[in-house]
This record gives sequence, C-alpha cells and structure tokens, in this order.
Amino acid sequence: MDGTPEFADCPDNPGCADRFYRFLTVSMAEQGFTFQNEAQLGSAALTRRSGWQVGGSLSTFPFTGPRENLSGKAEQTSYSPVLPRLRAGWVGGDEAWTVGVGASLLPPIPVGGASALVLGAETSVARSLGAWRLWGEVDFTYTRARAPIVASEEQYESRQTFDNPNNLDPQVYKEACLPDGCVDTFGLANTGLKLAGSVQVGVVVPYAKLGVNLVSEGLYIQYDDTRWRVAGLQPTASLGALVLPGEHVGLGLGAVMALRPESADTQEPFGPGLYFGLEGSAAWTS
Repeated sequence: MDGTPEFADCPDNPGCADRFYRFLTVSMAEQGFTFQNEAQLGSAALTRRSGWQVGGSLSTFPFTGPRENLSGKAEQTSYSPVLPRLRAGWVGGDEAWTVGVGASLLPPIPVGGASALVLGAETSVARSLGAWRLWGEVDFTYTRARAPIVASEEQYESRQTFDNPNNLDPQVYKEACLPDGCVDTFGLANTGLKLAGSVQVGVVVPYAKLGVNLVSEGLYIQYDDTRWRVAGLQPTASLGALVLPGEHVGLGLGAVMALRPESADTQEPFGPGLYFGLEGSAAWTS
C-alpha cells in the first residue's frame, strides 16, 4: 500500500484488514485473470497448421457481478462481457519437432469510458508422437487498463445508498475528480509456463494444459491517491478443442481455470476456489 486512504484505520484493525484485503485481492485477481494470455491456434503443441497466421480471440470477464466493497458500494468493473485481441504468429518445423511464436494486441480503444492496452507474446515447442503432440509454452502479458472504477459520477450520485455514505466524501470528490472525473489505472505483468498436450481426431484436436503464472498486478486509485499491489504464483489449467476444417481456417474454444487461494475468498467459511473463463479464437493460416 502506498498513500493515505480515507479508511486508514482499517488496515490497523485485524478484522477489518482481513475483510478488506480479501475483497481487494479477489477483485484485482479475477479481473487480471481475463487479461492473461492463452495460446490456442498459435500454439505448436495444439495446432496442426504450419505457416504464418492472423486472427483474433475473445476472453470472458468474470461471470459474477461487480464486487462490493466494505461499504456495500459495487466497484464499476463490468464495461464489456468479453476482451477481444488481435493475434499473429508463425508455426513451423518437421515431422518430429514443431515450434511456434506469436503476439497479441488490444489497442486502448475507449469503450463506455474504459480503455485497455494489452500486449502479449508467446513461444512454444512440441514433440510429435503419431497423432499426439506434447511439450510446452511460455507466454507474457502486459496490461494497462484505465477506467472510473472507484469514484464514477454514477457511484457518487448514489452514495446515500451505501452502508457508509462517506465512502465518497463530497469535498474529496470535488478536489480529486472534478471537472474531468476520477480515472483509475490497473496494471498487469504476467509470465506463464505451461505443459500442453493434444491429439488429432479427424478435424478436431482436443487439448489440455497445466501450468503456473507469475502474476504481478497494481491498482492506482485517483480518488484518494493510493496504490495497491497483488503478486504471487497462480496454478492454472485449460481444457478445450481446436477445429481445423479445410486448409487454412482454424477455430478454437476452451475453458481456462486458475486456483483462487483462501486469502482471496470473501465468503465464510473461507476456502480455496477457482477463477474461471472461456476463450475462443479464429485464425487464417497461409
């Protein structure tokens, strides 16, 4: 934590601090999970296509509603149900070994007052064993997203409905947010290491992955000029399938999961759980 939030006494109170950090951790981590890179058609361990490819992908944001802070105020995080990305890459090799490299991009185009710059890079290598391919992937994601999460005009106007109406103090809001409004910044740097395997059954290629992400996330709140950080190792798993009709077109659909530690659970009795999302992609290979 950097800065002096209005609820400065909460981090010094064990009960309040535990509830607040659980809320903060799960809110940041489940949003950040969507931004993490997930290779499908560009992975040498999954695709059976060789050559240059261009395409795109869609990742789902959390299926739960916006999280409520300790005052009962829902933080504004639902700007879009999916995160789109443009993708390009190359896959090639011989009958025994295949390698792949790729990159992804979402330019910071405003949507409903929010925008995100998302950059991704990936490399993969696979060993062919008949219809099977086995080996691994390494990927990296950088994200800088800006949005009025904590102190939007709508939240300010409805502050009397909170358990603690002073959660958005009129004087502080006036000094920090007017005339242009408060825009918060979320940042993510993620490195993933995954073991992947797939098998070709006609034009369908079912696949599975196990891995771990090294996650570092930061959140800057303009309203009270504070900075927060969440970091750690995150076990992950993916299940899905590619469909490769014809010679050039490829489609992918899968489920991505990550372990949610007990420290990021807000429902008593506390316990570990999962972050969950869906990933779809399409690409044209030359």
